[in-house]
Amino acid sequence: MHEELVTELPQSGFFLGAVNEVGYDNFTYVTNPASQQPWLQDTEEVNVWDSWQVQYRDVVILDAENKKRAVFNLTSDTLYLENNYEELKNTLRHLILYNELPPEDAPGDGGVVSDGGAVESDLY
Repeated sequence: MHEELVTELPQSGFFLGAVNEVGYDNFTYVTNPASQQPWLQDTEEVNVWDSWQVQYRDVVILDAENKKRAVFNLTSDTLYLENNYEELKNTLRHLILYNELPPEDAPGDGGVVSDGGAVESDLY
């Protein structure tokens, strides 16, 4: 998904990273050839997991000001289901384009047409 969004919106500066929970600092289980995103290690002093109320396998979505905007849990909303994959991707895409969450009645394309241009719409 990261590569798809970077390809669709190369000017965006979109970044995908991960924060490892305090006490789970053995990176050998999270790093492999398929996982090339950066991993940050949470610490007891910073304690991002507690301050953001993170659950295991949460995707915490930040806006352009690094404010928590949404949470998507990969256990309850597995990305193996296409509609979950598209929902997460469209939420990210909308935040990248408009720095806000998509409205409830947002189009399924997240505001991007197939040629990569933004959709002209009163919703945005």
